[in-house]
Amino acid sequence: MMKLDECVTTKQAARLLGVCCNTLRGWDLAGVIPVRRHSKNNYRLFAVADLERIRKEIRATGTYPGGWQRPRRPKQTPRLTIGTSSETKSTPGFAAA
Repeated sequence: MMKLDECVTTKQAARLLGVCCNTLRGWDLAGVIPVRRHSKNNYRLFAVADLERIRKEIRATGTYPGGWQRPRRPKQTPRLTIGTSSETKSTPGFAAA
């Protein structure tokens, strides 16, 4: 039997893994992540040891339980500026200040 101080709530588990609460609930329904229930209020509880194991797997493989991968951000290209601040361009219909 696991002690309550060895478990965390859904919100705490989501923060630890870097996912949203609904993702954890989905993993629970799919049977991907082991979940315990609080004996009095039936809340989901996640064992810290299980979360640490899953977090290590995510860091090692880059894949979340269920096969999902966090999309990679495209590399930002530096913005090119044309001309210098001393050059002024006139726009048709507007007077230069």
